[in-house]
Amino acid sequence: MTTMAKKTKPATSTIQVRVDAGMKRKAEKIFRRQGLTTSDGVRQLLKRAIEETDPWYAHKTSSHVPNVETRKVIEEARAGVNMETVALDELQKMWDDA
Repeated sequence: MTTMAKKTKPATSTIQVRVDAGMKRKAEKIFRRQGLTTSDGVRQLLKRAIEETDPWYAHKTSSHVPNVETRKVIEEARAGVNMETVALDELQKMWDDA
């Protein structure tokens, strides 16, 4: 399988934000646990804000494009094809037995 590197625009703008020290520490801790710098986290937050309010942008930049097989399953599920009802306790048992 061949993967193509995503082209990204160089970062040329700076944003400065004032927040209280406690908020900054909490955010840094969360980002660090995810392997991100605070700048990375803020960039992701800005990107998500754009994606959630501009569907065209989200469509153009989404890296989560389902493949042919996944699209087929999604279409079948939406049409109610190959669906079954499973009780939560059955689902828990299947999960535990896996």
